[in-house]
Amino acid sequence: MIARPQRWDAPFGPEMADADVERLLALPEFASIDGDAFPKHTPLDGILRNDTRIVRYRPGDIVVREGDYGNSAFLVVNGNLRVVISPALPRNLIGRQHSKRKNFVQALGQLWTNRTVPEVRDTSRYGGQSVREGGTQTEADARVFLQDVPAVLNSHNTAQLGPSTLFGELAALGGVPRRATIFAEEEAELLEIRWQGLRELRKYDPGWRQTIDQRYRENALKVHLKSSPYFTGLSDDELDEVADATLFESHGSFEWHVSYKRMRDQGKADKEPIIGRQGEYPDGLLMIRAGFARVSIKMGNGERTLTYLGAGDSFGYDELWASHLGKDVSLQTSLKAVGYVDLLRVPAPILEKYVFNKG
Repeated sequence: MIARPQRWDAPFGPEMADADVERLLALPEFASIDGDAFPKHTPLDGILRNDTRIVRYRPGDIVVREGDYGNSAFLVVNGNLRVVISPALPRNLIGRQHSKRKNFVQALGQLWTNRTVPEVRDTSRYGGQSVREGGTQTEADARVFLQDVPAVLNSHNTAQLGPSTLFGELAALGGVPRRATIFAEEEAELLEIRWQGLRELRKYDPGWRQTIDQRYRENALKVHLKSSPYFTGLSDDELDEVADATLFESHGSFEWHVSYKRMRDQGKADKEPIIGRQGEYPDGLLMIRAGFARVSIKMGNGERTLTYLGAGDSFGYDELWASHLGKDVSLQTSLKAVGYVDLLRVPAPILEKYVFNKG
């Protein structure tokens, strides 16, 4: 008897058949994976059978909503989706009531009170909003949909996500909210992967993470950079150069919230990985993609917290600007990961060329 993950007692996609698993294994994203690198108790085909499910969406169906906490990632198998960049869709249009923005402590607290069903929709609160059932799926798939997709495309800046695009992995693994609303532009077939399965794929196949980062660089990095105030107005060729030079970094653990809760219950401080240390000289601008980081300053033998940074925030700009002006300025504060942080590092020479010297 080979022990297998207990979660497999309740497969993510109960309807997953042998033919479905074989079709998934033939996809480029999985065909390149070395199945022998996976342990016998957690084989690759077992992950696909028990930790994934095939979900189909109709035009206008919302796949993920900005601000939601989800426990799964999505791989586009067929069809095209749209990610809303700006402005964000009105709350009533995506089936959400107006609510106050959570502060940092409240956001952390929600990580341990979230529903375990991915992308849960409380349809009883939608009132007159547009809701339709997602076929044979569970209550989690009672979907909000956009009735006038062309109008949304005309009035909002969006980007297309096509086949082979993976999205939602940072929110699923990092326990952070979705950064944008994504909806189906046409009939689409997606593979939904619960976070445990995604964790195993990354753990046993290093190439999968490299593939994820490379696809992000090709499909979404330019969109991310273009939405930043630092790089507005750059041409496509200039953005290509910025994207090619940008480095990806991850700090902390995907399972940080478990150890953080345990340490908190024991009254101990959790060890926070250092991203940028006070007194050192920055070599690039740090732009947070997902997760939380703490900004602190030395106080005697200890330190004092100044603020927390989240997705969309940056660190090190002031010191880099001072260096551009010819001043010898090191980092005035330290930046530490509160759990897991995923970020971009834009090298200083790129800032010199396209930010500090532009205009």
